[in-house]
Amino acid sequence: MRRFLAVLAVVLAGPAPAPAAPDGPGPDGAALFARCAACHLPDGAGVPGTYPPLKDQVARYVRAPEGREYMVTVVTHGLTGRLEVAGMAYQGFMPAQTLTDAEAAAVLNHVAGVIAGSPASPPPSAFTADEVAAIRARHPTAAARDSRALRPEALAAGHRADYGAPAMPGVADPRRAWRNYVLNCQGCHRPDGAGDGASAPALAGHVAVFTGVAGGREYLSRVPGVATSPLSDTDTAELLNWTLWRFDAGHVAAGFAPYAAAEVRAWRRAPLRTEAPVVRAKLLARAGR
Repeated sequence: MRRFLAVLAVVLAGPAPAPAAPDGPGPDGAALFARCAACHLPDGAGVPGTYPPLKDQVARYVRAPEGREYMVTVVTHGLTGRLEVAGMAYQGFMPAQTLTDAEAAAVLNHVAGVIAGSPASPPPSAFTADEVAAIRARHPTAAARDSRALRPEALAAGHRADYGAPAMPGVADPRRAWRNYVLNCQGCHRPDGAGDGASAPALAGHVAVFTGVAGGREYLSRVPGVATSPLSDTDTAELLNWTLWRFDAGHVAAGFAPYAAAEVRAWRRAPLRTEAPVVRAKLLARAGR
């Protein structure tokens, strides 16, 4: 049992002030935290190497949308995978917690306000049942491994997560595009777009080259990971545009027209399969790469 992570396992680190209390009475976050304290201890200090501390990153996560989303999904969907917290590695599994939206909000507010609270800073916004419900709705089929994918590594290291430039043609919501990249692409292509050196080519410094060669635009829509993804055509088009601007803006062809849902819909009906590497090589040769 010592290999299992309890509620909020890993969520967090860094002093955070008590959140502003939501309106009206609600569940007792301190009482609900008792189930977490069995592993993480009443003060959230955890057990080094077994149960991560909850204190160090809370302040960073609770003040950023991507951090709050991660915190909620850890509680509602569980967590699995390797993590590093305060310089120590943790590997385990935490099951999803059976809590109502209001109860999840209450225990998160207890962690942010009591376990990691500090009077030195103004309070962050409190979690609410509506916020928890909205995040659940965005991830209706998520599992514990998906929570790990949502962990904002930049925030964990003390930096702001990078969604990309504020203005990205064809990207209505950079945060949504980033989230879709995390859940559907990052596992192979890595957070920095460096690829895995094998089956997943590097995106950084390379992907936009295809926008300047005949057949390249179509190719990007037909590669297996894009054509067969569970995303809608609209979200896929936005993600393609975001990927180009985020990882290789310097190679985006002059006069590039952002991908649109209609063209993505047409091209992804004929996904490339085993021939994808051959098509890629020919296009790169045509581009002089």
